[in-house]
Amino acid sequence: MMMGSIELARTICEEIKGKLPEGEQYGSVDVAEILSAHVRNLENSVEVAKSVTSKLEAQRDALKREYVNRCPHEWYQGRCVHCDVQAKDGKPAI
Repeated sequence: MMMGSIELARTICEEIKGKLPEGEQYGSVDVAEILSAHVRNLENSVEVAKSVTSKLEAQRDALKREYVNRCPHEWYQGRCVHCDVQAKDGKPAI
């Protein structure tokens, strides 16, 4: 079943805010406000996720550097057999 954009927007608003009493529907201003607020919430969630991901990546990189710095490094074909880091000019390239 194909749905027009207004009908689709109202259906999404019903999913976000709940159904209205029988015979009532969200007006265009309500739809715009509800969807705009929801988009802002989603954007904030994405920013939080990016921030957390960035912090986790930084922690992972720090742990990897710490591990690589403690590794005795036995090189085989340009990679350490212990920590799998690649050699660059005979030194670990992190």
